Amino acid sequence: MSTIVEARGLSCPQPVLMTLNEIKKVNKGEIVIMVDTDTSKENVSRAAQSQG
Repeated sequence: MSTIVEARGLSCPQPVLMTLNEIKKVNKGEIVIMVDTDTSKENVSRAAQSQG
């Protein structure tokens, strides 16, 4: 099961905060984060990796 977080058009740190919030809620499965800038992609990736 995948959870999708729509964060396109949002400025950092909002996509990161949304990602971390979703990681806390989801026990298992895949989370798909939709972003539209390279900076957001890098920041969200770092945040997700820091959470394991």
